[in-house]
Amino acid sequence: MIRDAYVMAGPADANREVVGMPQLVRTLLTLQRAGVERCVLVGSVQPPRDPRLELNVVVDPVPNMPPD
Repeated sequence: MIRDAYVMAGPADANREVVGMPQLVRTLLTLQRAGVERCVLVGSVQPPRDPRLELNVVVDPVPNMPPD
């Protein structure tokens, strides 16, 4: 099972919506439903605040991604 996910996000991503929901929130909720426990947002974006999000979201402008 995949427990960690990396999502590339930029400042404009906070304002993009898909079917009335911020794209970043939709992405994180989808990852959460898939069983992801921790998400690293790569880039200069603030983690969204949404009461439905239960996974751990951290921001890292330049991550140290582990090898596959």
